Amino acid sequence: MFNFRRNSKNKPQTMKQDAKAPAPEPAQKPSPATKTPAAVLPGIAVASAATRSSAPEPKASFAELLIAVRDRSADKARDAVMAMGVCGDPAAVDVLIEVARNDDHFFHTIVRAAAVKSLGALADPRALDALISATRDAMAEVSEEAIKALGTRKDPRAIVPLISILHDADHFFLPSVRRAAVIALKASGGPQAAAELKAVAADPKEDPTIRAAAQ
Repeated sequence: MFNFRRNSKNKPQTMKQDAKAPAPEPAQKPSPATKTPAAVLPGIAVASAATRSSAPEPKASFAELLIAVRDRSADKARDAVMAMGVCGDPAAVDVLIEVARNDDHFFHTIVRAAAVKSLGALADPRALDALISATRDAMAEVSEEAIKALGTRKDPRAIVPLISILHDADHFFLPSVRRAAVIALKASGGPQAAAELKAVAADPKEDPTIRAAAQ
């Protein structure tokens, strides 16, 4: 049985842009690992218009990316996480899982979402549990990215968690996230997913947008 971390305790997830949210999520908290100047991260910063025509900067090393993942700037951390997903180093999977789990509550929404997206693009089997756990992130953007990744992987072990999201017994998920689960079930395929989609499409009490997606 999959262990869904962060029980909602009847507190539904929110969108970062949601006006009802208490406040915009702040930039990442300072960390001892973020004191390295940005100048040592050649492969992460986006070049300005004046320098785009010059020779491309060398790719950042894994060690540099590891530092940048905990940069004070969430944008820089997000770029580092995305680079981790294509760097080819097997150790990157463990880093991405750590970011997605966010056990120390350090990582910003956009960084967690990028980590989940990067994990979804990798074939490493270690990513599955982290992706399933990330579906219950308090921020819907992260949850949706995790659900999309599960649909892309088409792993039969993700079917039951996706159905659980669709049922939403504890009223935790936003409609957009439940709709993403419908689309992921369609992509996953199989008799169990097909039966669930058929039931949802025929349920007159279901949200019309979700019913339409299930058809």
